[in-house]
This record gives sequence, structure tokens and C-alpha cells, in this order.
Amino acid sequence: MKHLTADKWYAPRLMGQVNAKLRRAFLCGIAGCLIVLALYSLLLFLSRLNKDRENDHAYIVTFPDGERMTLYEHTLINVWVEDVRYTYEIPDVPFEKTGVRVERIMADFGALTKGAFLFLMVLFFWMVTEVLLNYRSFQHPSKAVYLIKRVSDRWEMHRRCLLIPVTALLIGVLFCIGLGVLFYTIYLKMTPPDRIPEQIEIAIWRMLV
Repeated sequence: MKHLTADKWYAPRLMGQVNAKLRRAFLCGIAGCLIVLALYSLLLFLSRLNKDRENDHAYIVTFPDGERMTLYEHTLINVWVEDVRYTYEIPDVPFEKTGVRVERIMADFGALTKGAFLFLMVLFFWMVTEVLLNYRSFQHPSKAVYLIKRVSDRWEMHRRCLLIPVTALLIGVLFCIGLGVLFYTIYLKMTPPDRIPEQIEIAIWRMLV
């Protein structure tokens, strides 16, 4: 991590020996946020998946005329047996008498991953704040903006302000992509084929909030 502690990577607010502890705390904070992101999302997804596997959730109901619909636990449906109407609670409909087939399905993937990547949003807002503070530190109190403009590389100030925050955010995005692929694989592996919904919803926005 020696090359990341060099002054050339940082804005004035993090430069110099006097700010060495602040630099280390900043880098450790990023690493900690990424670890929390991974652990939180993994534990949240697995707990929801196990809970859904243990409890009734949703059912695909196929009627004798071929019509299909999704119904949830404790739902009451009316079916006819020899011109007599009976009311049953899902999943207690007797297939042999009514011709109605009831098949349990797993909760949708989107529901299991809702809010799983909340800490990516935390990292995003933190890094945006860091970028703003970095640019501000060139103006106040050191007025280093006048010195940085004399450097031959016109991107020097932007590199110092953006490189580490943007890199941290990109690493967080890659973490989430990898975890999303892992969650989807686990979802398919741990769900019996006859319980997988016909259409699997993957809502990126719902994963973040």
C-alpha cells in the first residue's frame, strides 16, 4: 500500500506527513465499507432464501380449463365438484376431486435481493463527498490551485481529486456484479426446477434501495 500513501495521489487535505493517519483511515474505511457491503448483502440474501424455503410463499394454480394464476398462502378459492361449490385454502385444494393443480413456487429473485447492495449507495455518497472535499482543498485554505495550474499536466488536479474515490466506487460496483452473479447461481442451484418462477425478475434499482 506504499504507493497509495505517496502524496502524488492525494489532494492537499490528505498530503504530507501530518495527514498520514488520515490517509490510512481513509483507505481502511474504503476497505471496511467493501467488506461490510459483501457480508451484509450475502447474509441478507441467504437469510431470505432460507426463510422462503422453509415457509409457504406463492403458488401457481392451474385450473381445468388451462387458466393459470399466482396465489399466495391463506388465499381462499372457490372450486366446483359435481355442481357443488367448495371453498379451499391454498394449498389444500384436492387435485383428484377438483382438477385444480396447485404448485408451490419460490419467491422471485428480485424480492430476495431487494436492498442487498444498500452499502454501495453509502459508498457512492461518501465518495462524492470526498471528491467535493478534494476540490475544495485546492481552494481553501492552501490556495494550492495556483500551484497546480503551473504543472505541465493539466489533469494533475483532477487525478488527485478523482482517482482514489472513483477507483473505490468502481471496485464496489465490481463487488456487486460478482455478488449478483453468485446470488443468481445460488438461487437456481438451491431451488427445485418445478418451483422456479416462469419469469425471473432482475431489478437493479431494487437491489440498491
